[in-house]
Amino acid sequence: MNAIQITITGQYATLSRGRISAKHVQSGVWGERGNSTVTLDRPGKWMVSQTDGFNRKETVYVTVSDDGEISGLGSRMEVV
Repeated sequence: MNAIQITITGQYATLSRGRISAKHVQSGVWGERGNSTVTLDRPGKWMVSQTDGFNRKETVYVTVSDDGEISGLGSRMEVV
């Protein structure tokens, strides 16, 4: 398996009650969470969701290729 490490953060995740999570669709493995970040460690489709802890939420399906290219990132998310 390729050694992919893609760390994502989001505008809502950095707020005081904010959080972000990611789940690999095919295997059901959760991404490793850090301080307002989540790390994607394998290729395939991921469901990435962030919330501000109140009522704003953004959920997208991100595709990670075998060489680590990422597509489908949400408008309020970025790779760090």
